Amino acid sequence: MEDWEQYKAFGEEYAKALTRFNEARNRYVKKFGEHSLDRVLLGEPLIRMPLSVDVECLNKNANDIELAIQNNKPLEQIPEEM
Repeated sequence: MEDWEQYKAFGEEYAKALTRFNEARNRYVKKFGEHSLDRVLLGEPLIRMPLSVDVECLNKNANDIELAIQNNKPLEQIPEEM
């Protein structure tokens, strides 16, 4: 079974985008630390009826995370005080 198939009830395109996002997030956390995304503003995927905008958001977030990993530069975090 492919990784994305666990989300196939939401449609193949959404499932693949969600899997890509999850994999990128896991690689990022492994590289930059357990709490490295705690204060980074990303559009978190929601388990609901997916729309095409959700797929675009997931793919954009995955791209941003993958670029940060590739460039060895963590994403900007919002200040803790907020």
